[in-house]
Amino acid sequence: MDKEIGINDLPLEIFMEILIRTDVSTIVTSRGVCKTWQNIIDGNQIIWHKICKIDFESASPLIKSVARGDIEWCHVYLNLTVWSNITKYDYKLHMFRNMWVSEFEPILAPDYGVLPVKDHSDVSFYDLSTLEAMPIIIKDIECRKIGHNDIATVYLTKNRLYVQKSVDSCNATEGLFEAENFLLCEKEMYYYNNGDVFQCDLTSETITSKLIISRKYVFKEMTYCDNVLHLFTICQKTISITNDNVVTETRINNPIKWLRFLCDVHIINKYNIISYSHNMHKTNIQTMYTMFGSGPQISAVCFYTDMILIARKSGQILFTRMSDLKDSVREQKFERILNLPGGKYAVKINVCERKCGPLIVLFTLKEVILVEYNLLPHDDKPKSISKEKLNIQKRLLRIQERLQSKVA
Repeated sequence: MDKEIGINDLPLEIFMEILIRTDVSTIVTSRGVCKTWQNIIDGNQIIWHKICKIDFESASPLIKSVARGDIEWCHVYLNLTVWSNITKYDYKLHMFRNMWVSEFEPILAPDYGVLPVKDHSDVSFYDLSTLEAMPIIIKDIECRKIGHNDIATVYLTKNRLYVQKSVDSCNATEGLFEAENFLLCEKEMYYYNNGDVFQCDLTSETITSKLIISRKYVFKEMTYCDNVLHLFTICQKTISITNDNVVTETRINNPIKWLRFLCDVHIINKYNIISYSHNMHKTNIQTMYTMFGSGPQISAVCFYTDMILIARKSGQILFTRMSDLKDSVREQKFERILNLPGGKYAVKINVCERKCGPLIVLFTLKEVILVEYNLLPHDDKPKSISKEKLNIQKRLLRIQERLQSKVA
C-alpha cells in the first residue's frame, strides 16, 4: 500500500506555491501552525523576493529600500497585500505622544524608521519598529529637518546643516554648511542656500560641497526622481538637473499664489507632477493644471510608491492610487481609511513598514497619532535595536555633542 503524502512531505517549492495562492490571513494562520512552518514561511527570502517581483513589481523594491533592515521580503509581501486593500483591514488608533509646534514650524518627519518628535525646545527620538524611545534628547528649538541613509545622518537647524558620517572610526567624517533645505539620496546629498544649489558625495573620505547651479530664484521644494533633481521656485518655474549636470528650466502653468503654498511634491515623470497646496493638484508642466478634491480643505498629503494618503480638515484620512487619478473632479474617487475623533486633523502624514504590518504616522499640531495594522499580534516585538538604528543613534549623539559645543 502506497504511503500517504502529507503537506509536510511536499517539496518546498510546492508548499510555497500553495501559500501564495491563498490570502494573507491564511499565510498568517499558517505561520502559527508550528515552528517548522513559521521558519519555512519567514526564512525563504529568495522565494519571497521572487513572489514580490511577480505580484508587486514596482512597489516592492521601493518599500524594501524605505524599510531598510527592519523587514524581510516575506513582510514586504504581507504589507503590500494589506496596502492593496487597506480599507478592509482592522487597525488600532494609538495616541502615541503629545508634542508642541507652532502652525508655522515644520513637522519633523520620520526617516529610516526613526521618529523625531519636537516638544518646545526638545527633540526626542523613537524607533518605530519597537515604538520605544531612543536614549537621545537634543535641545534645539531651531531644528527644521532630519534625514538618514546608510552612510550619514543630516540635521538642519534654522540656517546650518550638520552632516555626520561614521563615529566608530578614528577618522569620523563631519561637515557643516549654510543651507535652507536639503535632500538626502542613497549616496549623495543636495542642498540649496540663497539660490545656490550644491551637491555632496557622501562616499568620499571628506565631506565637501560642489556648486551645481546658481540662480536668483527663491526655491520652495525639491525632489529626486529617476536620477534627476527637480527644484520648484515660487515664480512658476521648475529647474531639472541630471547627473551629467544638464540643467533645464520649465515654466509651470500655475498661479503664483498656489506655488507659495506648494509642498509634498511627487514626480510622476518628466512631464507630470502631483502636489498640493489647499487642494491636491495634478500638473502637466507643459500645458495645464488640474485640481482634484472638493469639500473640506486638504491639510496633508503623503505620496508613497503608487499610493496617495490624503488628510482633510474634517478629520478624514483618504486613500487612492496614482493609476486611479482622473482628469475630472467629479470622477475622482477616494476610499476612506478613518476619521480622527474630537475635531482633530492631520497636518502631516508619513508611513513606516514593520514586520507586523504597515504603520501610518499622523501629526496634528499637538500630538503624534499612530494607525497600526498588526497582522502578527502573537509575535514578539524586536528585543534589541537593529544595527542600522544603532548607527543612527551614534550619529545623532555626535550631532548632539556638536550642537552643544557649537564646534563643527
